[in-house]
This record gives sequence, structure tokens and C-alpha cells, in this order.
Amino acid sequence: MAAAASRPNILVIVTDDQPKHTDWATPKTIAWLAGQGVKFTNGHVATPLCAPSRSSVFSGRFAHNHSVLDNGHPYNLDQNTTVQRYLKQAGYRNGLFGKYLNAWNVADNPPHFEEWVLEDPVVYNDGTYNVNGSVKTIAGYSTTVIKNRALAFLDKAATDTRPWFLYVAPKASHEPNTPEPKYATTAVPAWNGRPAGPTARGRSARSRSARSGSRPPR
Repeated sequence: MAAAASRPNILVIVTDDQPKHTDWATPKTIAWLAGQGVKFTNGHVATPLCAPSRSSVFSGRFAHNHSVLDNGHPYNLDQNTTVQRYLKQAGYRNGLFGKYLNAWNVADNPPHFEEWVLEDPVVYNDGTYNVNGSVKTIAGYSTTVIKNRALAFLDKAATDTRPWFLYVAPKASHEPNTPEPKYATTAVPAWNGRPAGPTARGRSARSRSARSGSRPPR
């Protein structure tokens, strides 16, 4: 048991389609993580596409080696050569909360995880989830649902002495950038020299209209 207790716990948080320049929105989170660890100022991605990149995280391989070359073929990933499989073999308690791989059937359990709340990443509110093998609708905002379930997984460490691997992957901040209802009317503060602007919902509408060349509704 002493050897098991000395092994590190592992927390991986993956946000969805979040550009680097939006880190203004999470200053407290960044300060908390970097203040107790390391902030990398340069980053590189093997494949700038969702499922291939996530498969690289799980496998440590480039896309041409793990064979998930697009967002439509998640089952190409060899589940016997993933970090979660090796950690499970090593006695870790594995948890997955949020998005797994694009086009993965929400009814299919993610291999080598002991607990999971697998999100069907379609809507932000009142979404469909696979909760430890049972597909159900859970009321509420998806990021809050994922957060609460992940915290419950961590709370179990008080009585379960095994080291844990926790993979947390909310839908946010992927378009359509739908805010949680209680924040829907919150004004966006000034950032990076830019003046304060509309809410996330309004900002998204303005961004779409700018790309299309039309004016947003007032």
C-alpha cells in the first residue's frame, strides 16, 4: 500500500475548441494551476482536429499511427494501447467526465474507465449522458453537470486509497457558446486592451454576422 500511495494522481482537463487568446476568461484557473506548477507559453498539436488530437492524448501516438484520421472514425483507436488501459492495469481508479471522441455512440461505454459520465455533445442544457452504462437525460447546464460528477469522483479518494486518473472534458467553449442561464446577461469585462462588450451570446452573434457580412439583430 505504501508503494501505491506514493504514485501520483493524474488530472487532465480538456476544453473544446478554446483558442489560446481566450485565456482572459479564466484568469483564476490559470493562476491556480500555474501558481502550483508550470505554465507553458508555447504549444504544439499533432493534428488540429478534435478526435485525432484526443486519440493522441489517449495513445501518445500521431494520427497516422493510431488511425483516427478524422472526426468520424473513433473506433479506429486501439483501446488496448491507451493510457487509461495501462493505468487501470497498474491499479489506478480511472474516471472520465464529459466528451470522449467525436462520433462515439453515447450508448457505448468508454473502455478501461471505472466511472464515467459520457456526454453526447449536442446541447449545453438538459443533455444526454451515459452514466456508468445507463443512458439518461440530466437536467442542467452541461459544464456544471460534468463538474459536479467529477468532484464526486474526487471525493471518493477520502475512502479509496488507490491513485486516480481523472479525464475531464466539457463541451465548453465550443460553439454555439451558449452560456449557463445564470450568466446569460452578464457583461463581458474589458480584456487585452479592448472595451467591455456584450454577453457571450451577443458576442457570438456579432462574430457570426461579421463573418457573413451582415448586421446582427438589435
